[in-house]
Amino acid sequence: MHQISKWVGSVALVAGLGFAGAANATWTFKGSGANDTNGDPLAKTSYTPDAGFTGDPSLNISGVYARNGSGNVGFASGASWASKALTYYDPNGLGMSSDGNTAPNHAIDNNGNTEGILLSFGSSVVLSSIGIGYKSGDADISVFRYTGASAPASLPGSSVGSFVTDALGTANSGWDLVGNYANLAVDNTNPYNMINGCTNASGTAVCSSSSKGSSWWLITAYNTAFGTGANLTQGDDYFKVYAVAGSKCTAGGTACGSTTTTGGNVPEPGSLALVIAALTGTWAARRKSGRAAARHALAAA
Repeated sequence: MHQISKWVGSVALVAGLGFAGAANATWTFKGSGANDTNGDPLAKTSYTPDAGFTGDPSLNISGVYARNGSGNVGFASGASWASKALTYYDPNGLGMSSDGNTAPNHAIDNNGNTEGILLSFGSSVVLSSIGIGYKSGDADISVFRYTGASAPASLPGSSVGSFVTDALGTANSGWDLVGNYANLAVDNTNPYNMINGCTNASGTAVCSSSSKGSSWWLITAYNTAFGTGANLTQGDDYFKVYAVAGSKCTAGGTACGSTTTTGGNVPEPGSLALVIAALTGTWAARRKSGRAAARHALAAA
């Protein structure tokens, strides 16, 4: 039994090593090289982390929007999310032309439509900050994460009313409002507009135990349907997002969003199985060796 206990302890130690925290990574958005129908460069849809952050999640992006209500207040009755390609404006970041392609309507905005960027990471991530490289007027945003027990259904085509009810409800079954943030600042160097309970400590993001993670995030221009708060307005927000920053979520459970994600630096099932198999073989070999030594001792007696 002592041998078995030592083996179980070894497995626990190896598995536990996978929970070490990952370095904060920055995903900087760049153009794809192709142009849209307006001649503007399309955004890439798939990204890998900057050099030096090997092992952090990949990222896929897409654009969504929904029609505003009269006077740019809330959403139109019966509005649904629709998809729209994102455009990369060098060096300021991602924009969208769902309601006009001239400045400033080619930015992410809430004039006519409320536009947003859908982020799908390879594993659960705690977003800590957002960088914008351009704004006209104001830059008020809303940030959501997905908390469902399975991968989300396609957001385009789904009801905005149902989305809002779930995101602002107390018993979220899917999307969850992380927060509304007023008047983001422009900085083309670092994504330092802190969100999600995180703070900037001498250039390093420091997040709290209340900071949330998920594999799926949605960043939109602010809409009054998403709640109220100081300095939040709808209809005058135009901005371009050039980067987001965050780190792998290692808390596990609901803190990391959907349970379908890996939820942190836990070894993949295949690699963990190989580790267990190797340790099983080592334990079996030691057990066999011990029995052989005992038989030898008896024969010698």
